Amino acid sequence: MTFNAFFAELSGSGIHPKDSEEFYGNYGLLNRDGKFNFNAYLMSDENDLSMKVVVFEGRDKSVMSKRTEYGGKCLLKSLSEIAGYFESINTTKVNINSSKRMETTLFDFQSFREAWINACLHNDWNNAIAPSVYMYDDRIEVVSYGGLPYSLPIEGFFAGTSVPVNKSLLTIFMAAKYAEQSGHGVPTIVDKYGRSAFSFADGMIKVTIPLELEREEIINRVNKGKVKNNLTDNQKHVYEYMSSNIVSNLQEVADATGLSLGGVKKICSKLQEHGLLERKGSKRDGMWVTK
Repeated sequence: MTFNAFFAELSGSGIHPKDSEEFYGNYGLLNRDGKFNFNAYLMSDENDLSMKVVVFEGRDKSVMSKRTEYGGKCLLKSLSEIAGYFESINTTKVNINSSKRMETTLFDFQSFREAWINACLHNDWNNAIAPSVYMYDDRIEVVSYGGLPYSLPIEGFFAGTSVPVNKSLLTIFMAAKYAEQSGHGVPTIVDKYGRSAFSFADGMIKVTIPLELEREEIINRVNKGKVKNNLTDNQKHVYEYMSSNIVSNLQEVADATGLSLGGVKKICSKLQEHGLLERKGSKRDGMWVTK
């Protein structure tokens, strides 16, 4: 196993990792025999874990609009990419009819981020089943597996008492600055959406974050779904690749799809024209957002 992405995450937080047994041991990546354990597998550059975002048309699972796979890589990188995707689509609406400037976002991103980090951190990874995010026309659902820790009462959970399922994983998340021991994540969500945002059933914890949607937006999304169904094979290949590789450049897209650079540029222009693709940020540091 290699850990380039994991090392990069720690370096970005001011920690200088070393490819040594001492370093791996300090971060809980070794078992008692000095071999890499499942935590190491989670942090490795390549694994078989599926981390997906699924978008449905409507308010149930009858029609799937898009399924994007973010897994197969370091857990911290997958976590960051999914958080980045939802931050990029959390557009702000400005109400100019009010006497004061009123801005409304699609959802409270801080609550989503806390729910998503907690889902990855406190997930029961024993069965190698990763948490998932499902988006509907009226809500986002963040689902993790394993339920509450055995020793944690429900009141303690809502109060923010932190009982990590995997203490070594918590150490890693804290080092990478994705988590802290203040236990403010759940109270942040409760303060915004109430206790009803959480549900516990069948060994799962689900956090439901409502969307501030208007009817026009729902219609636009349905129309985009119809456009997707009429894409050519080459357009679908480009769209699907860019959905999973949001920081890729057009030459990388061309190499991955077997198309010419000129062909990819034309397809991207068409996807942007249909409102299915948008470029966020600069050419150097930006990302592609598929819709």
